Amino acid sequence: MWTICTKRSRDSWSLMEHNEGLPAAGSDALSVTTDDREQFYLRAALSAAREISGVIQPRRILEISLLAAMGPVGAVSGACLHLRREGEAFDVVSKGLTADALEALSRLDCAELRSVLATLPTVGMTQTAGFEQDARDAMQASLDGSGLNANDFSVVVPWRADTENAGLLILGSRLSGAPLEAEEKQLVQEIARFMAGALQCALATHRIGQLNADLHRKNLELDRKVYQLGTVNDMTGELAALNDTQVLLDHFLLLVTGAMGVNGGAVLLLDRERKVTQLAARGRFLSPDKSIPAPPPGFEETDTAMYNLAVSGSLHGLKSMGVALLRDVTLVEEELEHLGPGLRNEALSAAALFTVDSGLMGLCLLGPPISGGELAADQRDLFAIHLHSLLSFLKNARSFEHIQKLNENLSQRNRELEQTIADLTEARKTISLMEELQRLMRVTLNSEIERIGRASIWDYVLIFIVSAVVALAFNATSPNGIPLMPDHLDAPSPQALSAEEALAMFEKATTEDPGAGAVIVVDARPSEFYQRAHIPGAVNMPPGFFDMVYSMRLGDVELDRPILVYGRTISRLYDRETAVRLSARDHDDVSILDGGLDAWQEAGLPVESDQ
Repeated sequence: MWTICTKRSRDSWSLMEHNEGLPAAGSDALSVTTDDREQFYLRAALSAAREISGVIQPRRILEISLLAAMGPVGAVSGACLHLRREGEAFDVVSKGLTADALEALSRLDCAELRSVLATLPTVGMTQTAGFEQDARDAMQASLDGSGLNANDFSVVVPWRADTENAGLLILGSRLSGAPLEAEEKQLVQEIARFMAGALQCALATHRIGQLNADLHRKNLELDRKVYQLGTVNDMTGELAALNDTQVLLDHFLLLVTGAMGVNGGAVLLLDRERKVTQLAARGRFLSPDKSIPAPPPGFEETDTAMYNLAVSGSLHGLKSMGVALLRDVTLVEEELEHLGPGLRNEALSAAALFTVDSGLMGLCLLGPPISGGELAADQRDLFAIHLHSLLSFLKNARSFEHIQKLNENLSQRNRELEQTIADLTEARKTISLMEELQRLMRVTLNSEIERIGRASIWDYVLIFIVSAVVALAFNATSPNGIPLMPDHLDAPSPQALSAEEALAMFEKATTEDPGAGAVIVVDARPSEFYQRAHIPGAVNMPPGFFDMVYSMRLGDVELDRPILVYGRTISRLYDRETAVRLSARDHDDVSILDGGLDAWQEAGLPVESDQ
């Protein structure tokens, strides 16, 4: 474009320099007049291009272009229409038009004009008479009835900046009333071409600015996401090495309040299996002296509060390892009034219920943001992500504590087993010693019998006395000596139940109070009798192995569970001895089956055998 203007200007000046040497004055005068007009139009086009270049406001470009087109041709009025890509509206810049003319132009059919402008073959195309007439016809279809005729305009130049921005440059009549000449129309078309190019650059600059703004906004959002993911990663690294639940809660609260930028927070944990609560607090949730957390609320109050929050928040279906943000924090604030001063706070920014499993759930609270206002949606999502991370670590910590407790119980049982083995070893040594003494006594007696020939009654009395003295001396010196009188003989006799009463006790424990646990049946007879026949589910606990069997089978049983003991022979009351020992272990409800297994079978009740 600039090359064409410069070339035409150079050709014109060359023509002027050539004509200066012509002798014919009349011919020289005509040539100079024509060249001067062309130079004037070129200077006008160049001036318009200079004014438009560098302008990035589309409307300002339209205003400058309209004035640059009206001035050189002497038009008294004009308008520039810009059809944007958004919707059906268009911008109108006008000079010298009446209000009626502007209103008529504002009612132009955008769809019809777009269909005409879309046929321009190239971007910036303005110079074809056919396109100008098509544009006039499209305008006239909308101007009918308004008193305005599209053919009354001195020139209508269609232009297109790109595939989505196009328009019309319209000039009214001239001051002289004469029509525009071809050179003048060409000038208007060149100005329209400059305007289309400038608009293309301005719109591109605007789009680049919008893209930069969007990119900056997305970069900020990406930075925020990176920071949020970084806090999740930091929390994972901090909490991964912690196995104590209370320490885990304290570290989590420190990290989440810092990541969320809030003034304090609290985590309340409810353990339904152990019927205890745990509390971690920071900032505004600390006790009044601000040095230590307030004591955790009671189990019953906490259980009730969490149930109410789940009902009010429609969270009945919260599954294991689930997190649910509570939308209405005012409900939480009302429930906190019943949980003690340690959880009261005048404002909450977020609250969430979470469930690790059926026996462990909790409530997490966040105070107001330090910067004021409320938490954004992405911050609430980040809060939920942090809570999901906490659930995994809580589950691991709980499993670790459970394993630790099992190890402690196993160690205790191992120590008891070692003691039992030591006792059995000592007993074995004692038995071996007694067998050796018996052998020696037998040999001595046999030798004496052989020597005497026939023993008298006094010999037997002497043998009995010697044996009794040796046995009593050994029993007195042995740490595991046998008592001369069984302990159960002087103990109060346990309650005796008939088979029918025992059956009624079974049914009562099963139907009326199933949560208390079923009746425990103990078979006190030696194992060979137990294997032949016993009540289904009975625990074989002979008095000789009471301590070992009790620690292995009944060590963890509640002391208030009912226990029914049976099994005796003509020579020994196994059931009474075992029942007395159970009572000595603080079991409250111990009974003896009157008549033993025979009475149970006579009542038609079932038995089973291990043979």
